[in-house]
Amino acid sequence: MTYAEYTYSELAMGGVTSRGNVLNASDFKAALSKNTQAGCYRNHFKFTVDFQRYVAANNGSVRGYKGSCYTDYFWLDIDDAQELSKALDTAKVYINRLATEYGIPADHLRTFFSGKKGFHIGIPAEVFSLTASKELPAICKTLAKSLAGDLDYDAGVYDRTRLFRLNNTKHEGSGLYKVELHPKEILNCDNVQEILDVATAPRNLTRDYFPEDSFGLLDNLVKTGTPETLPVESDEAKEKWLSDLIDNGSKSPGRTAAVMRLGGYYKSKGIPEDVSFSLITAWDISKNTPPLTGDPDYPPDKIKKCVADAYKYPDGEDTTIDIDSDIKYHTCISVYKDAPAYVEKFSKNRLKFGYDRIDKDSGRLGKGEVGIILAYAGVGKTVLAQNIQMYNSQQGVSSIMFSLEMNAMRLYFRQLGIQWKMSSAEVEKTFLAGDGSTLVNEKTDAYSNMMVVDHVPMSVPLMSDCISQAPCEVGLVIVDHVGLLMDPGKEEYERMGNLSRDLVLMAKELDVAVLAVYQTNRTGNNGEIRLGMGRGSGMIEANCDIALGFWENENDPTHRHLKLLKARHGQSGVTIEMFFDGTSPRLIAY
Repeated sequence: MTYAEYTYSELAMGGVTSRGNVLNASDFKAALSKNTQAGCYRNHFKFTVDFQRYVAANNGSVRGYKGSCYTDYFWLDIDDAQELSKALDTAKVYINRLATEYGIPADHLRTFFSGKKGFHIGIPAEVFSLTASKELPAICKTLAKSLAGDLDYDAGVYDRTRLFRLNNTKHEGSGLYKVELHPKEILNCDNVQEILDVATAPRNLTRDYFPEDSFGLLDNLVKTGTPETLPVESDEAKEKWLSDLIDNGSKSPGRTAAVMRLGGYYKSKGIPEDVSFSLITAWDISKNTPPLTGDPDYPPDKIKKCVADAYKYPDGEDTTIDIDSDIKYHTCISVYKDAPAYVEKFSKNRLKFGYDRIDKDSGRLGKGEVGIILAYAGVGKTVLAQNIQMYNSQQGVSSIMFSLEMNAMRLYFRQLGIQWKMSSAEVEKTFLAGDGSTLVNEKTDAYSNMMVVDHVPMSVPLMSDCISQAPCEVGLVIVDHVGLLMDPGKEEYERMGNLSRDLVLMAKELDVAVLAVYQTNRTGNNGEIRLGMGRGSGMIEANCDIALGFWENENDPTHRHLKLLKARHGQSGVTIEMFFDGTSPRLIAY
């Protein structure tokens, strides 16, 4: 279905701040020919000539426009500011999920590298029977939430006048181009450098795609309605953001947006600009973390300028900025002074597994990162995790093992067995004989920074509370095993995907290293462990920084293989041979 009158969009050339130039699509080419092709954007949605008239009447401002719009493609924007490889993994999962769960094959999609930190996946509007309307942005936002499930995406692209980078134009920061990729190029890519190499120049991809084959395929996912039937925020909810912001302040990033929003609110209440500036400055100093006032990374008049900008907008407009202007643009010069401290902290905070070749090739596990152990049931994955925990305890790292299968006493017997090279049965016999005190000495005291929480049921939020309230600062968290954690997801895929994501967020929020144990599915028939064998969700491997596969040597039941399956900061592929030290649970590498 076509909407011939929906041909008007903004064309912003030279950056997202160059707004207000609304053109008919037929005039884009001529305008772009005069540009250097750096920092060129257009609106995500398309509009009628009414949009052009509105902007002209509002002195070039697009804010507050509520008119009808349309889009030829429903877009998913997948970003990861720190690791492009994470965004690539997520894009792969999206493409596979669209095919397997929604019946949208790759040939129906258009996919792009954004030019810096992510990917855009476009699904033809025909698939959902999308129509032009005033409610289309809200419909797309709801649709994105349905399709994404446990996966990350940028919900901001569905704002009515949000800008979207144009194909074959250069990103101002990276110097790379937004280029079209075949979906199979994304699925088959094992090294993001391949994509970065393609993006060094514009690219015109010749390919076929077949949106007409799936017209209306998923129209049941689209929630339509008039403005009166769409959810309406209550007056109480509208004002709650104000009380929350005044009481709690804002953290970086986000302080600039908060200042802008407060400025717009005070203006709407008739408060003079200079009074607004004084109120916001006092609030910033007392509530924001850290305050913008005095922040050396920003000019001294940062708040004054933000308030002035907020007062420029027409009455009634939402002054929440479209992009996070609290982002700091670092250069080699601006970060030079922080480099020594960063390297020192980086070196101190990376944890070892205790096996030299794995530690060397993996780059080790940092705070805020997640490592995983993939293993079949019954091969000793808990023993491996406990060996790693004890090694780090000897290095002075305090840790918590959340044990959802074994109680703390059984793990204590194992700990003594590892320490004294005894089997757990021998440890028990020693206690039964009344000689348990012989197993406790100054070496045992060295493990006093190891903690076990065996409370069940356990969830990620409860786990976070336990870590925050621990009697000492925790550096390592071990989860044994993830499949036993509680989560509201109904299906296993949803539940395991949620847990995988939540563990990553917990690691970053609490600044701890997380080592999560997962049982595998049975696709390998107890043979070598490979990525993709985690039970329940492909997000298990996509979200982790380091992945270890652990399985039994088929020729010797006392021996094990430990393989480095993924190393975001190192080189995967190495396999080491391990064996149990006699009858004890102590694992030694050859």
